[in-house]
Amino acid sequence: MSNPIIEAKNINFGYEGRSILEDASLKIYSGDFMAIVGPNGSGKSTLMKICTGLMKPRQGSVILFGKDISKFKEWGRIGYVPQNATSFNQGFPATVEEIVKSNLYSRIGLMGRINKKHIEKVHESLDLVGMLDFKDRMVGKLSGGQQQRVFIAKALVSSPEILFMDEPTSGIDANSEKEFYALMEELNKNKNITIVMVTHDIGAVSKNISRVICLSKGKAHEHDCGIDMAGLNELYGHEVAPLRHNH
Repeated sequence: MSNPIIEAKNINFGYEGRSILEDASLKIYSGDFMAIVGPNGSGKSTLMKICTGLMKPRQGSVILFGKDISKFKEWGRIGYVPQNATSFNQGFPATVEEIVKSNLYSRIGLMGRINKKHIEKVHESLDLVGMLDFKDRMVGKLSGGQQQRVFIAKALVSSPEILFMDEPTSGIDANSEKEFYALMEELNKNKNITIVMVTHDIGAVSKNISRVICLSKGKAHEHDCGIDMAGLNELYGHEVAPLRHNH
């Protein structure tokens, strides 16, 4: 197997006297479609934020594309859609195009000029998620599923090689969830984007996902996508009744 593009080693993290992650390790390979699952409070979002440089561990190391995270500068290679990205003031006065365009300022600076090539990239990203026809629409007037696609386009505008998403299907309806997985398959298989998503929904770990990382009791454990019921019950600490949706 090739070297991982991202590797977290022996990560320890906690706060207020409570340990969240204890020697948790994770390897992400190019082309992965990975789900990170686990009970509430198991550190799923924390581990993702540590891998993207948004949080620092108490102990351990993170290697991004062969470099220690402290020396890594090419942040455009990493896309991130935070949890509840669509939870904002619905009256926020911004169009779809403006929301996506805002992610370009991390590259060109707040005082930088948006040129024709930048706009073309914005439109390309919106087209990729099927939202180009909505570019002039106020983002607050869109459905939850449409807003989610806009924020995925915002992450894609920097041409990332890996896309991290925290609870991306939270708050969207079943049809939007089906469309979401179809989009993820397109990005992963046809656009060669590595995908890592945190999810509470075991049933949504679809046939498209290649690897499942389970966090429990501070540790990270890898499973194939056919996790058995005994394993799930042990992971969550109680009996669970997952529903599997084959998209």
